[in-house]
Amino acid sequence: MSLTKKQQLIRATILEKIYAERPISRIDIAKDTGITPATVSTITADLLEEESIVETGQMNNQPTAGRKKILLDIPKERFYFVGSEISESRFSFVLTDNTGDVITREKHYPSDQLSMHSVTDYIQTLKAFLSPFNQQVRAIGVSLPGHYNQQKPDEILTNNKRWEHFNLKTLQAAFSQPMYFDNNVNAMTIAKRLFTTDIQSENFIYFHVGHGMHYSYMFENKLYRKDNFLIGEMGHTIVNPEGELCECGKYGCLQTYASETWLMRKARLVYDANQTTFLRELSNNKEALTMDDLLTAAKLGDRTMTTLLHQAIKYLAVSLTNLNMMIDAEKVYVHGKLFKYAPLIDLLHEQLSFKPLLKGFEQRQDVLVEPYNSFNGAVGGAAIAITYDLIAFPHN
Repeated sequence: MSLTKKQQLIRATILEKIYAERPISRIDIAKDTGITPATVSTITADLLEEESIVETGQMNNQPTAGRKKILLDIPKERFYFVGSEISESRFSFVLTDNTGDVITREKHYPSDQLSMHSVTDYIQTLKAFLSPFNQQVRAIGVSLPGHYNQQKPDEILTNNKRWEHFNLKTLQAAFSQPMYFDNNVNAMTIAKRLFTTDIQSENFIYFHVGHGMHYSYMFENKLYRKDNFLIGEMGHTIVNPEGELCECGKYGCLQTYASETWLMRKARLVYDANQTTFLRELSNNKEALTMDDLLTAAKLGDRTMTTLLHQAIKYLAVSLTNLNMMIDAEKVYVHGKLFKYAPLIDLLHEQLSFKPLLKGFEQRQDVLVEPYNSFNGAVGGAAIAITYDLIAFPHN
């Protein structure tokens, strides 16, 4: 069945609503989206016929009298997708069904045989992962360590020169399945919207602390200004004008205090300068140090590492406080390997526990630390594939 662009948009709105708030009734979809009940009934009938959704029965504990609502849900294992994340430290892959449930997963680290910045190596690794179930996979989604610009579809938009020869058109051409790209934080934000069992607020922020720092803003159930690549670059906002020179050309950016890249840079300087640092017990080579080593050193009582991490949390809390004053979001999800060290979570909440004295400013956003998993970005890749291939641009 061929649909007009308007019909496709309505269909995508309804299906996305079911994904994000399942199980949900037709009347609630109509009420929340503004789409007429008749149109909702017509579209959901088509979705039921093609088995993209299912009816799961009547709503229990219905708060109002009258005819019981029939609930709609997404059937599991209807389609299969591969999600992947490309990063400085690893390639990660997941096979999921159409609800985001992970069936199998793999990750690969750099070695003499595998370069993280080689598109050829990535293609070979992805093909090996895909091989056992290639015919079943409907689409592939890839989370990028930068932005995807449709005007320059062959490149990753980033200041990191290591990615300048990672050609995305070459990557797409190597596979028969449709392949979709997006920024890794956008991808994890979409996954948070679609795959979480708890109903999400229409407005929330997903703030990722990794090699770089970026947040995505889900505003009224859509990514806010997704094509304006400056939006969300919180790592390049200034928190200390007297600070160090950032690669962006400014002094004292948040990234120079709290990103993994800069924390590791400072840890290596400590390794060279301090003969008694615990880092020397964790690695006999400063270039082999990892973020996990830095966190372990802090756990063991390394004062310098503890100071660096506490400073990172202090400036991160400043930035989150500023976001509260600028962006209407009920919740902020903070995500990163940094928070594998539980005392840093406590410190962040302590730093944020101020009580505003200005009238009318008493309400604060809930800041929640999202559990870190090295496959979060790959699951985000699956969310990209499901969004663009199944929800937004369905095959007719």
